Amino acid sequence: FFIAGVFFISLLKLQERPFKEDIRSSFINIMFLVAAIGEVGLILGTGFIYWNNYNNKGINFYINGFDDLKPTTQWVKQDLTIYFVEGKELFSIKINGENKQKIFTAAEDIKEFSFSPDGQRILIVTKHGIYVWDKNSHGIIVVDEIKKTDKRSNIHIAISGIRWAPNSHKLCYELAKWSNYSSQNYIYVYNLETKKRTVIQTPSRQISFLYWDIQSENLYYIQHDVKNNENYAYPYEVKVYRISVIEETENSSIRHPELVAVIPYANKNIPIDNLKIRGINLYLEGDRLIFSPSHQKDILVSEKGSQIGIDKKDYLYFVKNKWFRKRLFKVSRLPVIKRNAFQHQYKGGTLTIQKMRWLPGGRYIIMEHRYLGPIILEPMTGKMGSLLGVASHNIGWYKE
Repeated sequence: FFIAGVFFISLLKLQERPFKEDIRSSFINIMFLVAAIGEVGLILGTGFIYWNNYNNKGINFYINGFDDLKPTTQWVKQDLTIYFVEGKELFSIKINGENKQKIFTAAEDIKEFSFSPDGQRILIVTKHGIYVWDKNSHGIIVVDEIKKTDKRSNIHIAISGIRWAPNSHKLCYELAKWSNYSSQNYIYVYNLETKKRTVIQTPSRQISFLYWDIQSENLYYIQHDVKNNENYAYPYEVKVYRISVIEETENSSIRHPELVAVIPYANKNIPIDNLKIRGINLYLEGDRLIFSPSHQKDILVSEKGSQIGIDKKDYLYFVKNKWFRKRLFKVSRLPVIKRNAFQHQYKGGTLTIQKMRWLPGGRYIIMEHRYLGPIILEPMTGKMGSLLGVASHNIGWYKE
């Protein structure tokens, strides 16, 4: 009887108003309810995201508290060998902490090291020497070794501008000597296969930077001359000089630069496209294989598009696939020693973590802590462990 009554009342209601109007009114009421529920959900979701990823304090990662820092990196599941410097010694180690080996010991502190383009050799540079370690033979090639001068002579020496050729058989470097009275600059090309050294006779104007070509047959350097003439279409005139280092075609051990192109250009960048039209293909990928404190920079975006960084409140954050930011832990700062011990330090000194780089594959991050040395972090899980247990600020690996 109840069901029949409801059906009878519904028929009477349908007779009072058109059926279409009832459907339209019901649809509007349902959509209004859905919109209201959606608005409430958005407000609650926004509050949750803000609290969980921005306002919520993460792990306090201070020097005196390492409850979340594992003593090893055995949990890391990636086969990658990294190289690091400890004073006068160069080491290699797997990022899971296994197979630590001493590669080379120098007579003085190692300034930097770099990989050959094929990854089979490592170039090691000290203040007075250049050495090459071969991965296959584990042998050492002495490229150059300058005798230390007497301090009373006031003669200074600097090795710079080291560049591997793309074929990994040659390298060039600049040797500068100066005193209070004079200065001399020498540029050399060394062939690791023939053990021959070629001297480049530089002009009176000092060469700023040398580039190899893809064929490893020539070196190039570029000069930008500013055009003050207002009627000139381009503000710069790029002069391109070439230095041939093909041993088979020239018997002389001294090479001289030759001007091969003059290119009007709008800025002080390298005119890559203009050079390619003229058959000049420069090798520009060598810098990423050089590892020294001055060359190493933070790499904040991984191969998969994930990001890391440190925000204004000193929290290290992680952004997966360019979406929500998540705070992982707070980075401590070094104390600032001041004469007035009661003076407010605001934030303190520099951050204890200075270098952050994604390892190949985009799963792990390597960070260099001021006191603890390299730390491996997996941002997805929050795991982190000490790789070496000692400070080392010169770390690198080979990536083809």
